[in-house]
Order: sequence, then structure tokens, then C-alpha cells
Amino acid sequence: MRNSISKLGDKLVPIGHTTDDPEMGMFVEQDEYLAESGGLKIELVGTCIAIGRGYYLTCWHVVEQLARSSGEAMAIVPSAGEGRNNLRPIRSVKKFEDPRFSENGSLIDCALLAIPGADDQPLSELPAPVDFSSSDKLSVGSRVLLGGFPLGETIFFANDTNKGHIQPSFFDGIVSAILPPASEGESRLLQINALALAGMSGGVVCDPRSGKLLGMILSGITQDDVDLPITFALPVDTFRVFSTAAPNTKLISEFWK
Repeated sequence: MRNSISKLGDKLVPIGHTTDDPEMGMFVEQDEYLAESGGLKIELVGTCIAIGRGYYLTCWHVVEQLARSSGEAMAIVPSAGEGRNNLRPIRSVKKFEDPRFSENGSLIDCALLAIPGADDQPLSELPAPVDFSSSDKLSVGSRVLLGGFPLGETIFFANDTNKGHIQPSFFDGIVSAILPPASEGESRLLQINALALAGMSGGVVCDPRSGKLLGMILSGITQDDVDLPITFALPVDTFRVFSTAAPNTKLISEFWK
């Protein structure tokens, strides 16, 4: 039987870019909906969260990392109920904006991605949107789970038992502090006592029982090349209005060019 957290895992998508580097990336076969044969080599850099069929949230710094790459921005999207992964180009992006914040929220590390299915792919095959909770329910000591794709493609081949299977990982933690905004243009942040390894930016902070979304992972802290159990996350109430309205506004397809 699948619980709420395993179902949430279907709504998390690893994102990255194509690469020709022989030392980097993983080979992903292209699926039946794409005309090209064979597959592509993908280097993963982050995680995104399904908020609508074909629409996802991630961190703006992940988008900037994709834009700096010479490869094509791609996502490995699970097909709902089919047990397979579909390789999809990231077509357009919209940076976070919300008039509740100074400068329309330009300092907030959040973005919307449009990752449509293939032309003849049923919409029902795309990941369903996450269920939102309210971060106002959180206080210091609240238990949460963090989910994403730590270490990118490396973790899928860390040992023989992984067999290259692509799936998110979840980690247990508690809210250790709630940090007030440093300026009018910023949001408060959740500080969580858990590791946020590279590749988890854009992942979920969720309720451990219901799987409902409480926040989005931004970053962790590393000192002397050691990852510390301190993660910073954006509360869901900061970006909920944006995530609801953004799919109905113009996205920037030229961003990748």
C-alpha cells in the first residue's frame, strides 16, 4: 500500500541539462512520445514540484544554473500510473513576483517552470499537483519531512542495489528556527535541522503524515567541505499565491536562448 509520502514522491521531478562530458551525467532513454530515437545524457542540478499539470516550482538559483549551462534544460518527468520516466525539455520560466513584497518580490528565490507533455500525451499522464497546507501551522519544534533528489544522478548509481532507479529521497527533521525577513523585499525562512545536499534545491518541505506542502527547500550550509544539518526553506504561504496565479500569466520562453 502506498502512503501519502510515496504519492508525494510522484510529484517531484529532477531537472538538469544535457551534457557531452564523459565524466558527468546519466543516460536517459527517450520515450514513445518523442520522435527522436535513443536517448540523452543528463546532468541533474535540482528538484521541482508539480503545482499543476505541466507546471512546476523550483528555486530561481536552479534556473540560473540551468541557463549558464551550454546544454538544453531538461526534466525527467514520471508518467502517472505508468511506472516510467519521460524526458522533457523545459520550455519556459517565470521568476517569482508578488506585489505583497517590496520590489514585487524580486529578492525571493522562487520560479515557475512550464514542462509540457508531448503533443499527443494525455494530460492525465503528467504529475498531479501537490496538496498545499499552511506554514502558519509551523512553530519551532514542528516535525517535517524534506524530499528531493540529493546528489543528482550520483545517488542513483551509488551501489548495485540502486540499479539506476530514479526516485526522490526523504529526510526527517524539525523546524529549529523561523527567521524573520531581513528586508521588506524578502520572506521569512524556515530553518530545519536536516541535511540539504546538492540537488535538493527546489524540493519539498512537507507534513510527515499528510504529505501536504509546507515549504520549498532553498539551500543548506557547508563548512570546510562538510555538509551541516541546517537547511533553509521558503514557507508555502510565501509562494502559494504566485503558484496559483503564475500559470495564467505570460511565461518567458526566450529565457533559454
